[in-house]
Amino acid sequence: MRKLRWIILLLAAGAVTLVVARLIKSAPGEGPISHEQHLSYWVDTLGRVAFGKQSVNSIEVSNADEAITHIGAEAFPYLLKWIQSEHPPAASKLSPWMNKLFSRYPSIERLFVSQHDIRIEGTGSAFALLRTNIDSPAIEALVRLMNDSSAPRTAYRATAVLGGAGPQALPALAKVLENPKHPMRWLAVRLVLFQTAPASPDPLVPGLINCLTDHTRDTSAIAASALARRKAPPQLAVPALVGCLASASAPLRNNAAKSLASFEGQASIALPALTNLFTDALPEVRQTASNSVATITAWLLTNTTPR
Repeated sequence: MRKLRWIILLLAAGAVTLVVARLIKSAPGEGPISHEQHLSYWVDTLGRVAFGKQSVNSIEVSNADEAITHIGAEAFPYLLKWIQSEHPPAASKLSPWMNKLFSRYPSIERLFVSQHDIRIEGTGSAFALLRTNIDSPAIEALVRLMNDSSAPRTAYRATAVLGGAGPQALPALAKVLENPKHPMRWLAVRLVLFQTAPASPDPLVPGLINCLTDHTRDTSAIAASALARRKAPPQLAVPALVGCLASASAPLRNNAAKSLASFEGQASIALPALTNLFTDALPEVRQTASNSVATITAWLLTNTTPR
């Protein structure tokens, strides 16, 4: 009986997939044309790749990349329209036992991916391709979407796009980091962790320091790591990180101790607070503190001029 139920389920899923595929094929294209296809076709191609659809080959992926890059800034009005949706993914509407099945068999889950899901995912990939071309009007539109608390799914996608948009998006991200009440603050701090800091003064540093007192979704601990990765000015970052070593949050204590080591001799004022962590309740924190003290001390012994 159970096997029969699975067979019926798979057949039904396959039938739905075929119907959707036909609808997609017959749906009119949207956006500028490049390589003989509309922008929507190439965005959907990238969306299918993201969901592991086997019908997409490497040549189609290459063509999609070239076509979207060729379309350039003309794509933004359409991409901005397509990321604005509050509908949850189709798979999220399924019963818990089906989601449990999907965790074991991802290939079955792909049968339930809707055209809406594919377009949304492909839009994110298209924005990533065009990240160096994102112009001021597109940035302004993305900022408006990011700040719209009534549309959290759209705000999430807009924040993710801005996180990869380069220097032109930094002022907007800085304002999010500096605002403890912004719903996307937790995401923004994660995104800037992996960015390359600008050569000029980093506008995100004040916001990251502000985030050290945030206790939402480990935001403070990630901000501590970001200050080191983005090479924040020691005169600002070191005192702020030292203050975190006495935090009740173990991830924050650990990340702050690890980040201080990256400032080497300029973090010498942190040595007393770091040695206090040698008796921390968590072995990981004790080990991190010990490693940081060793790094800072070695730098001082090597670089300090004897009197």
